Amino acid sequence: MKIKKRHLAGLVGLTLLGLLALGTNWLNQAPAQTHDVLVDAMTSATHPSKLSELERAMRDKGQDLPFVVVGWITELAPDSQEEGDPVQHFRVKLLNHQHLTIAHRIQAGKPTPKLAKGQELLIRGRYFWTPEGGELSQTHTGGGADGWLRQGHTNYF
Repeated sequence: MKIKKRHLAGLVGLTLLGLLALGTNWLNQAPAQTHDVLVDAMTSATHPSKLSELERAMRDKGQDLPFVVVGWITELAPDSQEEGDPVQHFRVKLLNHQHLTIAHRIQAGKPTPKLAKGQELLIRGRYFWTPEGGELSQTHTGGGADGWLRQGHTNYF
């Protein structure tokens, strides 16, 4: 069976449109409850928030706003205690070159092992303005939070 290039291109286009339509249902949902996801952060069906929205939140001193960001670790801080729970702290550099502090509550979510400078993370959490540029917290699920971290092919809730 011979398929003309024009028809094949149309079929590929329709297939891609169908996949995109399916992906829009996942935009604001946490990944499936698995810790071994075979999807790279940059090709994930969960798309990062628009940087202009995050820049507006930073400028307007926004509080308790949901965001999904892609960032590269620039600084690791020692774990701390907040409200009795251990918390991992680190800073990431975003695509717009701004920096954001990440506070990942270890008791509520799985700790992220092997964090290192330069690692890429996909992060869903809630933004809270700080004078240093802001903090993304509630990067776990449970207790009213619906965030997560994705490092490579692993999700941390």
